[in-house]
Amino acid sequence: VNDTGSFYLLNAIILLMGFKGKICVIPSTNVSSIPLLCNILMGWGMDFAVLLFENDEEIKIAELLKNTVFKTDIIGRELIIRMPETFLNSEDLLSTLDFKNHILESREGITVPNSVYIREKELPRNFILSRFLSTVKEGKVKVTDFDDESLDNFKLITDLIKVLE
Repeated sequence: VNDTGSFYLLNAIILLMGFKGKICVIPSTNVSSIPLLCNILMGWGMDFAVLLFENDEEIKIAELLKNTVFKTDIIGRELIIRMPETFLNSEDLLSTLDFKNHILESREGITVPNSVYIREKELPRNFILSRFLSTVKEGKVKVTDFDDESLDNFKLITDLIKVLE
């Protein structure tokens, strides 16, 4: 995945949804280091895929990966998984209400995507998403605490992951 924050959030979603597959989420340092991480995994002979969100940087990386890393086709499996355009980054998988309740833990008025809000407010993204994963691991937040929009998005992620097994 694109970074450590997405690693934390996706692992929280996997735990919340009770996903039992044999999938490991591996964070890159940032978007630009994804090709290097792919080369390392390829060198180790690992089966892997790259999950990319719909932002300018990750659109460019997808093209770079197609042209440099993924020259061969693996039958029946996508190696570059692209999220729909409504998801600029992993925190956009949460509805605005769930983002406020479980990530920000406040009643802020948010009129932009969650990822834009974090960037504009210069919030410590890795810290707050790490804290969220901790609350999920501790059982303080359960899947029943989320609204339908978030749950639909969580299912989208777990369905994408199931295809990789």
